[in-house]
Amino acid sequence: MLSRPKYIDNDSRNIMDDDDNDLDDDIDDSDTETEKLYNELRERMNELYDEQKGSLFQYIEEHNNGNPSSKSNGTYEAINELIDTNIENYIEAYDLDEVTIHICPYMINNSAKYPFLQYVMQKYSDDHDYFPNMIRFHSFTYLQGMNIMELCQNVVDIIFLCYTAPKKQFERKYNYKGFTNTKTGNRTNLYLFFDLSEYKIDSHKLYKANDLYLVLIDEIVNHKFVANFPVDPCARDFFINNNEFMYLTDNDDFYIESPIVVYSNCPRKMIDFKLTFGVSPSSSPTALLGPYYYFTDYKNAIEQNTDTDGAIIRLAIFTRNMKVPFNHTDDSPDKSQITQNMLLMDTESADYIEARNTIRFSDRDALWTESYDSVYIGKLELDNGDLYDKAPIWVIKDHECEIPLSSFVIKDVQGV
Repeated sequence: MLSRPKYIDNDSRNIMDDDDNDLDDDIDDSDTETEKLYNELRERMNELYDEQKGSLFQYIEEHNNGNPSSKSNGTYEAINELIDTNIENYIEAYDLDEVTIHICPYMINNSAKYPFLQYVMQKYSDDHDYFPNMIRFHSFTYLQGMNIMELCQNVVDIIFLCYTAPKKQFERKYNYKGFTNTKTGNRTNLYLFFDLSEYKIDSHKLYKANDLYLVLIDEIVNHKFVANFPVDPCARDFFINNNEFMYLTDNDDFYIESPIVVYSNCPRKMIDFKLTFGVSPSSSPTALLGPYYYFTDYKNAIEQNTDTDGAIIRLAIFTRNMKVPFNHTDDSPDKSQITQNMLLMDTESADYIEARNTIRFSDRDALWTESYDSVYIGKLELDNGDLYDKAPIWVIKDHECEIPLSSFVIKDVQGV
């Protein structure tokens, strides 16, 4: 049975809960006093957002050193090349015997500074015989006489219901765009595309039992995982072999940058705040690359979370013009006053060791922001032969280039 995620409606800034989700133990519904306090806190958070959002985004705009970019909704050119004939007639005309139907609902997310693609995929349960914990497109084998479109629409309807807040009237807001085909041996794979873009799905909470995931192209093609759940290799192969389905284009027919997936850990009590506002700039006076926005990968986010009841936030970021240091011996050292002060500390102190090991790729004055939009720090080799154990790190300077996607309570995704 498809289970509805818990999500944040970013238009109204109201936190919407699925009353039927028995995995959500954030609030004890039997404790009316606790629920009352929670609702009061939630309302106050919404009020604070309304009061502060003007000055917040004005501050971001004033401190963004990037070049201005006009907003484009993005065009999905690959969809225009789909076959739009009756699918049952197509199967009969080409006398196809072994046919698998793949339902591919997608949305063009326009809530961020730049548009990007997300696909709705199904996560199978951990006790599934063939695809345990795997994230795949909804698929089924075609049988003679089957009404394919009716069955596909029923599946997409259920997806809509799962992403609809309780008591909200269901309204069908998707468009069937057509299909394309591939061959695997004697089997024909038909991929049917449904555009969900008119129905806005915002950031939401996910649990191990949730079986609907909004997935980035980066997760399908590059990482092959969403959190620690594997993506079906067949889905990846489809996009690799049909790479026109991986990109949006702008008004001038140029490819729009696809965002990458990153993670950030946070206390469980901060989930709603982080899903609404995103990751805050670093407040550490010794931050490696200055007071900007830091992210890592899923593995590091899990390992760095010391909270016994912690959570991680999954986000998409646009890196734009990215700097990638290599820590070569002839690279210039960090001459910032902060780093120089750290080098005057006790040679056994953590700050001294950090400053000494990172001196050729740290930039605590954030001079990188004058020419770049982001920085990527990989597993660089240090002078002592060790690899930099805090990597990977992505840092961006523009808050509008981060988009919260979902959250995971760590105990609900570990042990898979």
